[in-house]
Amino acid sequence: MNRYKNLIAMFIFAIILASCSNSTSSSSTSLTVGNIKIPPATAPQPTLPFDAYVLPGSEPALVFYVGTLLVKSCMTKKGFPFPPESLAEYAEDPFYDQQPQISTINFGVDSMKEAKTYGYDDTPIGGKAITRQDDRMIQAGNHAVIRYIQEYGKAYSITLMGGTGPSTDSGCLKYQLATYLLPKHLASEYTKIQNIHEQYQNNSIVETQHNPIVLSDIKKWSSCMASHGYDVKTPPPANRNPKATPLTKAEITEATIDYGCKVKVNMMNTWLAVESYYQTQIINEHPTEFQKVMTIDSDIISAAKRIMKRY
Repeated sequence: MNRYKNLIAMFIFAIILASCSNSTSSSSTSLTVGNIKIPPATAPQPTLPFDAYVLPGSEPALVFYVGTLLVKSCMTKKGFPFPPESLAEYAEDPFYDQQPQISTINFGVDSMKEAKTYGYDDTPIGGKAITRQDDRMIQAGNHAVIRYIQEYGKAYSITLMGGTGPSTDSGCLKYQLATYLLPKHLASEYTKIQNIHEQYQNNSIVETQHNPIVLSDIKKWSSCMASHGYDVKTPPPANRNPKATPLTKAEITEATIDYGCKVKVNMMNTWLAVESYYQTQIINEHPTEFQKVMTIDSDIISAAKRIMKRY
Protein backbone atom coordinates (compact mmCIF):
# COMPACT_ATOMS: atom_id res chain seq x y z
CA MET A 1 0.00 0.00 0.00
CA ASN A 2 1.29 3.43 -0.83
CA ARG A 3 1.17 5.47 2.37
CA TYR A 4 1.45 8.73 0.46
CA LYS A 5 -2.04 8.41 -0.97
CA ASN A 6 -3.37 9.49 2.44
CA LEU A 7 -1.32 12.71 2.64
CA ILE A 8 -4.35 14.98 2.28
CA ALA A 9 -6.23 13.10 5.02
CA MET A 10 -3.18 13.25 7.27
CA PHE A 11 -2.84 16.97 6.69
CA ILE A 12 -6.43 17.39 7.85
CA PHE A 13 -5.68 15.19 10.89
CA ALA A 14 -2.75 17.44 11.80
CA ILE A 15 -4.87 20.58 11.60
CA ILE A 16 -7.56 19.07 13.81
CA LEU A 17 -4.99 17.80 16.29
CA ALA A 18 -3.45 21.23 16.55
CA SER A 19 -6.74 22.54 17.86
CA CYS A 20 -7.19 19.76 20.41
CA SER A 21 -5.91 19.99 24.00
CA ASN A 22 -4.07 17.16 25.72
CA SER A 23 -7.18 16.27 27.68
CA THR A 24 -9.34 15.75 24.60
CA SER A 25 -7.81 12.35 23.84
CA SER A 26 -8.49 10.99 27.32
CA SER A 27 -12.02 12.36 27.75
CA SER A 28 -15.03 10.12 28.37
CA THR A 29 -16.39 10.69 24.87
CA SER A 30 -15.24 9.35 21.53
CA LEU A 31 -13.12 11.52 19.28
CA THR A 32 -13.55 11.35 15.52
CA VAL A 33 -10.60 12.51 13.43
CA GLY A 34 -11.11 12.27 9.70
CA ASN A 35 -12.63 8.82 9.11
CA ILE A 36 -11.21 7.36 12.33
CA LYS A 37 -13.35 7.10 15.45
CA ILE A 38 -11.20 6.90 18.58
CA PRO A 39 -12.95 5.51 21.68
CA PRO A 40 -12.20 7.13 25.05
CA ALA A 41 -9.66 5.65 27.46
CA THR A 42 -12.52 4.27 29.59
CA ALA A 43 -13.82 2.17 26.68
CA PRO A 44 -12.64 -1.39 25.91
CA GLN A 45 -9.69 -1.64 23.54
CA PRO A 46 -10.77 -1.82 19.87
CA THR A 47 -10.34 -5.20 18.20
CA LEU A 48 -8.15 -5.44 15.13
CA PRO A 49 -9.71 -6.75 11.90
CA PHE A 50 -6.66 -8.96 11.24
CA ASP A 51 -7.41 -10.85 14.47
CA ALA A 52 -10.29 -12.55 12.65
CA TYR A 53 -7.69 -14.25 10.44
CA VAL A 54 -5.68 -15.99 13.17
CA LEU A 55 -6.60 -19.26 14.86
CA PRO A 56 -8.93 -18.56 17.79
CA GLY A 57 -9.01 -19.85 21.34
CA SER A 58 -7.23 -23.14 22.01
CA GLU A 59 -6.77 -24.01 18.33
CA PRO A 60 -3.15 -22.76 18.15
CA ALA A 61 -2.34 -25.02 21.12
CA LEU A 62 -3.95 -27.96 19.31
CA VAL A 63 -1.97 -27.37 16.11
CA PHE A 64 1.32 -26.99 17.98
CA TYR A 65 0.66 -30.07 20.14
CA VAL A 66 -0.18 -32.19 17.10
CA GLY A 67 3.06 -31.01 15.52
CA THR A 68 4.89 -32.07 18.68
CA LEU A 69 3.35 -35.55 18.45
CA LEU A 70 4.51 -35.83 14.83
CA VAL A 71 8.03 -34.76 15.84
CA LYS A 72 8.02 -37.40 18.59
CA SER A 73 6.89 -40.09 16.12
CA CYS A 74 9.67 -39.12 13.72
CA MET A 75 12.34 -39.13 16.46
CA THR A 76 11.12 -42.44 17.89
CA LYS A 77 11.39 -44.13 14.49
CA LYS A 78 15.01 -42.96 14.33
CA GLY A 79 15.77 -44.33 17.78
CA PHE A 80 15.64 -41.13 19.84
CA PRO A 81 13.30 -39.97 22.61
CA PHE A 82 11.34 -36.74 22.43
CA PRO A 83 9.24 -35.25 25.25
CA PRO A 84 5.80 -34.06 24.15
CA GLU A 85 4.11 -31.92 26.76
CA SER A 86 0.40 -32.30 27.36
CA LEU A 87 -2.18 -30.40 25.35
CA ALA A 88 -3.44 -28.93 28.63
CA GLU A 89 -0.01 -27.43 29.31
CA TYR A 90 0.01 -25.82 25.87
CA ALA A 91 -3.53 -24.49 26.30
CA GLU A 92 -2.55 -22.84 29.61
CA ASP A 93 0.53 -21.15 28.13
CA PRO A 94 0.23 -17.32 28.00
CA PHE A 95 1.08 -17.51 24.29
CA TYR A 96 -2.19 -19.28 23.59
CA ASP A 97 -4.19 -17.47 26.26
CA GLN A 98 -3.90 -14.24 24.30
CA GLN A 99 -3.46 -14.21 20.53
CA PRO A 100 -0.34 -12.40 19.37
CA GLN A 101 -1.49 -8.93 18.39
CA ILE A 102 1.17 -7.19 16.42
CA SER A 103 0.09 -3.74 17.68
CA THR A 104 0.64 -4.55 21.35
CA ILE A 105 4.17 -5.60 20.51
CA ASN A 106 4.75 -2.14 19.08
CA PHE A 107 3.32 0.05 21.80
CA GLY A 108 4.60 -2.08 24.68
CA VAL A 109 2.74 -3.04 27.84
CA ASP A 110 -1.01 -2.79 27.39
CA SER A 111 -2.41 -3.77 30.78
CA MET A 112 -1.59 -3.22 34.44
CA LYS A 113 -1.34 -6.99 34.94
CA GLU A 114 1.18 -7.26 32.14
CA ALA A 115 3.20 -4.36 33.54
CA LYS A 116 3.42 -5.97 36.99
CA THR A 117 3.96 -9.52 35.67
CA TYR A 118 6.38 -9.19 32.77
CA GLY A 119 7.64 -5.61 32.73
CA TYR A 120 9.96 -4.78 29.86
CA ASP A 121 11.87 -6.91 27.42
CA ASP A 122 15.48 -6.85 28.60
CA THR A 123 16.67 -9.62 26.27
CA PRO A 124 15.70 -8.52 22.75
CA ILE A 125 16.44 -10.71 19.74
CA GLY A 126 18.24 -8.76 17.06
CA GLY A 127 17.24 -5.51 18.72
CA LYS A 128 13.53 -6.33 18.48
CA ALA A 129 11.05 -7.38 21.12
CA ILE A 130 10.60 -11.10 21.69
CA THR A 131 7.13 -11.78 20.33
CA ARG A 132 4.87 -14.51 21.63
CA GLN A 133 5.56 -16.51 18.47
CA ASP A 134 9.34 -16.20 18.89
CA ASP A 135 8.94 -17.23 22.51
CA ARG A 136 6.87 -20.27 21.57
CA MET A 137 9.71 -21.54 19.40
CA ILE A 138 12.24 -20.78 22.14
CA GLN A 139 10.19 -22.79 24.59
CA ALA A 140 10.12 -25.68 22.09
CA GLY A 141 13.80 -26.11 22.90
CA ASN A 142 12.86 -27.10 26.47
CA HIS A 143 15.09 -28.50 29.16
CA ALA A 144 14.32 -32.12 28.31
CA VAL A 145 15.41 -31.65 24.69
CA ILE A 146 18.58 -29.88 25.82
CA ARG A 147 19.28 -32.80 28.14
CA TYR A 148 18.82 -35.28 25.29
CA ILE A 149 21.17 -33.30 23.07
CA GLN A 150 23.77 -33.40 25.83
CA GLU A 151 23.20 -37.14 26.31
CA TYR A 152 23.10 -38.29 22.68
CA GLY A 153 25.34 -35.63 21.19
CA LYS A 154 25.45 -34.27 17.67
CA ALA A 155 23.43 -37.16 16.18
CA TYR A 156 20.38 -36.12 18.19
CA SER A 157 20.67 -32.48 17.17
CA ILE A 158 21.03 -33.37 13.47
CA THR A 159 18.09 -35.79 13.59
CA LEU A 160 15.89 -33.20 15.28
CA MET A 161 16.88 -30.01 13.48
CA GLY A 162 18.63 -31.17 10.32
CA GLY A 163 22.24 -30.35 9.52
CA THR A 164 24.27 -28.54 12.14
CA GLY A 165 22.12 -25.42 12.42
CA PRO A 166 18.51 -24.66 13.42
CA SER A 167 17.11 -25.77 10.05
CA THR A 168 13.63 -27.29 9.94
CA ASP A 169 13.86 -28.52 6.34
CA SER A 170 15.40 -31.96 6.85
CA GLY A 171 15.12 -32.73 10.57
CA CYS A 172 12.13 -34.13 12.46
CA LEU A 173 11.36 -30.64 13.74
CA LYS A 174 9.93 -29.85 10.32
CA TYR A 175 6.74 -31.64 11.39
CA GLN A 176 6.15 -28.87 13.89
CA LEU A 177 5.26 -26.59 10.98
CA ALA A 178 1.55 -26.23 10.22
CA THR A 179 2.26 -26.70 6.51
CA TYR A 180 2.89 -30.41 7.15
CA LEU A 181 -0.77 -30.79 8.08
CA LEU A 182 -1.77 -29.82 4.54
CA PRO A 183 -1.55 -31.47 1.11
CA LYS A 184 1.50 -30.29 -0.84
CA HIS A 185 -0.46 -28.01 -3.17
CA LEU A 186 -2.11 -26.27 -0.21
CA ALA A 187 1.11 -26.14 1.80
CA SER A 188 2.88 -24.06 -0.82
CA GLU A 189 -0.17 -21.82 -1.20
CA TYR A 190 -0.42 -21.44 2.58
CA THR A 191 3.22 -20.33 2.81
CA LYS A 192 2.65 -17.81 0.04
CA ILE A 193 -0.53 -16.47 1.64
CA GLN A 194 1.13 -16.25 5.06
CA ASN A 195 3.97 -14.19 3.59
CA ILE A 196 1.48 -11.86 1.92
CA HIS A 197 -0.51 -11.56 5.14
CA GLU A 198 2.65 -10.73 7.07
CA GLN A 199 3.43 -7.98 4.58
CA TYR A 200 -0.06 -6.57 5.02
CA GLN A 201 0.46 -6.56 8.78
CA ASN A 202 3.74 -4.72 8.35
CA ASN A 203 2.02 -2.20 6.08
CA SER A 204 -0.63 -1.48 8.70
CA ILE A 205 2.07 -1.01 11.35
CA VAL A 206 4.05 1.44 9.20
CA GLU A 207 0.91 3.40 8.36
CA THR A 208 -0.04 3.56 12.05
CA GLN A 209 3.41 4.54 13.28
CA HIS A 210 3.51 7.46 10.84
CA ASN A 211 -0.02 8.67 11.49
CA PRO A 212 -0.03 12.16 13.10
CA ILE A 213 -2.74 11.14 15.57
CA VAL A 214 -0.53 8.37 16.95
CA LEU A 215 2.60 10.49 16.85
CA SER A 216 0.80 13.17 18.86
CA ASP A 217 -0.22 10.69 21.56
CA ILE A 218 3.28 9.20 21.75
CA LYS A 219 4.63 12.71 22.34
CA LYS A 220 2.08 13.25 25.12
CA TRP A 221 2.98 9.86 26.62
CA SER A 222 6.68 10.80 26.54
CA SER A 223 5.91 14.04 28.38
CA CYS A 224 3.97 12.12 30.99
CA MET A 225 6.90 9.73 31.49
CA ALA A 226 9.26 12.71 31.76
CA SER A 227 7.12 14.14 34.56
CA HIS A 228 7.91 10.94 36.49
CA GLY A 229 11.64 11.18 35.78
CA TYR A 230 11.89 8.85 32.75
CA ASP A 231 13.51 10.15 29.56
CA VAL A 232 11.91 7.92 26.90
CA LYS A 233 10.69 8.95 23.45
CA THR A 234 8.95 5.74 22.38
CA PRO A 235 7.28 2.99 24.45
CA PRO A 236 9.74 0.22 25.44
CA PRO A 237 8.78 -3.23 24.13
CA ALA A 238 6.83 -5.49 26.45
CA ASN A 239 8.38 -8.67 27.80
CA ARG A 240 5.98 -11.52 27.13
CA ASN A 241 8.30 -14.37 28.00
CA PRO A 242 6.39 -16.37 30.65
CA LYS A 243 9.73 -17.73 31.94
CA ALA A 244 11.55 -14.42 32.13
CA THR A 245 13.84 -13.60 35.02
CA PRO A 246 12.08 -12.09 38.07
CA LEU A 247 11.40 -8.38 37.79
CA THR A 248 13.10 -5.84 40.01
CA LYS A 249 11.03 -3.33 41.96
CA ALA A 250 12.36 -0.56 39.70
CA GLU A 251 11.25 -2.42 36.55
CA ILE A 252 7.76 -2.96 37.92
CA THR A 253 7.52 0.69 38.92
CA GLU A 254 8.57 1.99 35.51
CA ALA A 255 6.31 -0.43 33.58
CA THR A 256 3.38 0.52 35.84
CA ILE A 257 3.96 4.25 35.27
CA ASP A 258 4.33 3.53 31.54
CA TYR A 259 0.89 1.91 31.46
CA GLY A 260 -0.64 4.70 33.55
CA CYS A 261 0.68 7.33 31.13
CA LYS A 262 -0.76 5.40 28.19
CA VAL A 263 -4.18 5.40 29.83
CA LYS A 264 -3.88 9.10 30.67
CA VAL A 265 -3.32 10.13 27.03
CA ASN A 266 -5.50 7.30 25.63
CA MET A 267 -2.57 6.05 23.54
CA MET A 268 -3.64 2.41 23.35
CA ASN A 269 -7.18 3.02 22.09
CA THR A 270 -5.88 5.65 19.70
CA TRP A 271 -3.22 3.32 18.30
CA LEU A 272 -5.63 0.40 17.90
CA ALA A 273 -8.35 2.57 16.35
CA VAL A 274 -5.90 3.95 13.79
CA GLU A 275 -4.43 0.56 12.98
CA SER A 276 -7.92 -0.92 12.74
CA TYR A 277 -8.73 1.74 10.16
CA TYR A 278 -5.72 0.80 8.02
CA GLN A 279 -6.31 -2.94 8.42
CA THR A 280 -9.92 -2.54 7.28
CA GLN A 281 -8.70 -0.72 4.18
CA ILE A 282 -6.23 -3.52 3.41
CA ILE A 283 -8.86 -6.25 3.84
CA ASN A 284 -11.28 -4.39 1.57
CA GLU A 285 -8.56 -4.05 -1.08
CA HIS A 286 -7.49 -7.72 -0.90
CA PRO A 287 -10.58 -9.79 0.00
CA THR A 288 -9.47 -12.91 -1.91
CA GLU A 289 -6.19 -13.32 -0.03
CA PHE A 290 -7.87 -12.94 3.34
CA GLN A 291 -10.59 -15.42 2.48
CA LYS A 292 -7.88 -17.92 1.54
CA VAL A 293 -6.29 -17.48 4.96
CA MET A 294 -9.55 -18.46 6.67
CA THR A 295 -10.13 -21.40 4.33
CA ILE A 296 -6.65 -22.87 4.80
CA ASP A 297 -6.72 -22.30 8.57
CA SER A 298 -9.90 -24.35 8.63
CA ASP A 299 -8.14 -27.13 6.69
CA ILE A 300 -5.25 -27.08 9.19
CA ILE A 301 -7.60 -27.47 12.17
CA SER A 302 -9.47 -30.32 10.47
CA ALA A 303 -6.19 -32.13 9.77
CA ALA A 304 -4.98 -31.59 13.35
CA LYS A 305 -8.20 -33.06 14.77
CA ARG A 306 -7.88 -36.11 12.50
CA ILE A 307 -4.31 -36.71 13.67
CA MET A 308 -5.30 -36.33 17.32
CA LYS A 309 -7.70 -39.24 16.93
CA ARG A 310 -4.71 -41.50 16.14
CA TYR A 311 -2.96 -40.67 19.41
